[in-house]
Amino acid sequence: MPLVEIQNGSLADPDIVNGNFDYLDDRITDTANRIYTNNTTINSRITNLQTYLEGQISANINVVNGSIDTINEFLDALDARIDELEESPFPIPEKTALIDWENMAFKANVADVRNINNTTTGIKAYGGDYNVLHSGDIYLKEDFTNYERLMVVWCDDSGAVLNSTIIETWALDFLLSQSKGRTSLINQQYAANYYWGVWGYEYSATISSVQYQTNKKFFFCNGQQNCGIVEIYGLKNNRGE
Repeated sequence: MPLVEIQNGSLADPDIVNGNFDYLDDRITDTANRIYTNNTTINSRITNLQTYLEGQISANINVVNGSIDTINEFLDALDARIDELEESPFPIPEKTALIDWENMAFKANVADVRNINNTTTGIKAYGGDYNVLHSGDIYLKEDFTNYERLMVVWCDDSGAVLNSTIIETWALDFLLSQSKGRTSLINQQYAANYYWGVWGYEYSATISSVQYQTNKKFFFCNGQQNCGIVEIYGLKNNRGE
């Protein structure tokens, strides 16, 4: 029933008063139920929103973790490739110039035995032609077998052609120790023959007693030559040791 107005100063009927209390009680109960229902709805929506956000955050974390895994895989592959390159059987070797130009100039009594000087190509080389050096003896700063290979950089007698020959030092040492004749440092054929032959250890000692050094592997005794020597480099591969 609706709320009944009671006039001020009048005596209210008990039934009316009780009815008004019942009405207010119903309204309070109804309001409380509505608040409860709304709270339940709000809590449900909060729960749904929380679940959605947790799902989105989890998904994004998975994406980030996936990206991190991909990056780590890339870095691992890169490290493996770097290791592979460092262990490659074909690294760029370290080279050391071996010819003792100062000693040779002193023995020949000249400022510089490199008598091929082409100003056009910039090539400067030793062409032999000094009797005291047997027209082509070569003195080294150290034992050539300290190196794995030799790179003999050479040119023609005019300094117009530049090339190189790679020699395994163990093989050269073996040939020089076996041969009583000449062994080639250079043997190339283009328009003309370019060569530089050196005598084996045994024969060198018999014809070069004055020039021959204590260590026979510091010295190449000229046998016959038809080119110029720019430099002889000792080569060592850098294996990251």
